[in-house]
Amino acid sequence: MVAFDFAHESFQAIGTRCELLTYGSSSPAAAFQSARSEIAAIDYHASFFRADSELTSLNLDRRGTVQVSATLFELLEVYRNAFRISSGAIDAAVGADLAELVRDGNPAVHAASLTAPKLDFSSVSLDPRNLTVTRPVGLLLDLGGLGKSWLADRVAKRMVRAGGGGVVVNLGGDIAIGGEAPSGGWPVRITEDASLDPDAAGQIVHLSSGAIATSSRLTRRWLDSEGQLREHLVGVDDTSGVGVAIVTATAAAGTALEANVATLSTLLAGPRGVAVMARFGYPALLRGSDGTAVTLSGWPSRGSRRSAERRLEAAI
Repeated sequence: MVAFDFAHESFQAIGTRCELLTYGSSSPAAAFQSARSEIAAIDYHASFFRADSELTSLNLDRRGTVQVSATLFELLEVYRNAFRISSGAIDAAVGADLAELVRDGNPAVHAASLTAPKLDFSSVSLDPRNLTVTRPVGLLLDLGGLGKSWLADRVAKRMVRAGGGGVVVNLGGDIAIGGEAPSGGWPVRITEDASLDPDAAGQIVHLSSGAIATSSRLTRRWLDSEGQLREHLVGVDDTSGVGVAIVTATAAAGTALEANVATLSTLLAGPRGVAVMARFGYPALLRGSDGTAVTLSGWPSRGSRRSAERRLEAAI
C-alpha cells in the first residue's frame, strides 16, 4: 500500500464537519463530487435551519395532509421506526423546543413555535402509497438527530458506486464505511472533542466494515432567552433509574443509523442508559456524568490494533 492509494476531502456542511476518505478508488474526484451532491440534496430536503428547505415548507404548511418527496418521506419513516424501537424516546416532533436555534436563520419557524402543539410523533401518520404526511397543523418536526447517520450511510454507498474502492464517511461523528478496506482496517479515533481534530485524545479502534456513531449531551448546548442552559437532546429521562446518567455514547453496528438509534436511545434514558444499550447488543463505549467509562458487548480494551479490529468485526 502506498500513499496515493488514499484520497481525502473535508468541508463544512449541514452544520458540521464532513470528512470523506477513499482507498484504491478508480476516481476519487467523482466519489467526492457524488458525496457533495448527496449532502446538498438532503440539506435542501430535510434541514430544520434553512428557510427554503422542504422540511420548513412542511412545518409551515397549514394543511393537515401534505405530499412530500420520496427523500423526505424516507427520513420520516426512519423516525417512525426509531420512535417505535426507542419506546417513544427518539421523537422528531421536538421542533418547538429547538426553535430558538433558528430565530435568525429561519424566523418563520421560530414564530410558529410560539403556538405549536405539544404532541409527539405518534400524532403523525405516513402513507407510503401516496407519499403523504398527516399531522396536527403547526406541529414542528426536526430530523437532525438521526439525519446525519442516515445520510452517512447513503453517502458511503453512493461514493462506492461513483469511484469504487473503499470509503469512509464521517459526518460529525457518525461514520459509515463502504467498499474495500485497507489492510488492518480503517483507524477510527473515539473522542469527545467536538472539534474533530485528528490529534484529539481518545481511543483508536479499527474497522473493516460497518459503522460507528457517537452521541453526546456535552455538545450543542446554549443559553435560552431566560438564561437557562439547554441541550439539543429533548426529553432526556434523568429522573428514573439508579446510578449516573450517560452523557456520551459510542456504538458500532452494521450501519451508522443503527448505531445512532442505539446511542440516542441510551442518552435519552439517563441513568437507565447502560441497560438500554445492553439490550441493543452492540459493542459500545459509554461515559457517565461522573466521568466513569463502561464498555459493553465486546468493545475492545485499550490493547493492540489486531485485538481492537477483531473484536469489533466479530460483534457487527
